[in-house]
Amino acid sequence: MKNFVFFRLIKLFDIGLIGVYYFLFGFIASMLLDKANNNFLNMNDSNILIILSKILINIFLIMIIVFYIRFIIKRIPFIFDKMYGFNHNLVKELNGGVIIAFALFFSQNNFKNYLSKLNTIFIL
Repeated sequence: MKNFVFFRLIKLFDIGLIGVYYFLFGFIASMLLDKANNNFLNMNDSNILIILSKILINIFLIMIIVFYIRFIIKRIPFIFDKMYGFNHNLVKELNGGVIIAFALFFSQNNFKNYLSKLNTIFIL
């Protein structure tokens, strides 16, 4: 029973730590991407094809960033790995889908502005 409790506590700590890693890496990458896109994204564009192409390029870059962030975070060692039978590599949260999407999409002002502009074009 004691081992089970420690196993659960270690797992919960690992899940929380992984969430923090993904949020921090995602937020930093998002800020860098937003600064890089500041020159590339011209808010005066009104052509729907130009707006759509810039959104798709940004999504393409986001997916590449997500790939590398996952690669980095999966290689960060966990201090309590192998204690009480816990295996850090089996934690499903290592994929970090939701938290990294939140950090990457919601902290890019230029990208959100382009999505809003595309939304206003399609609203009749």
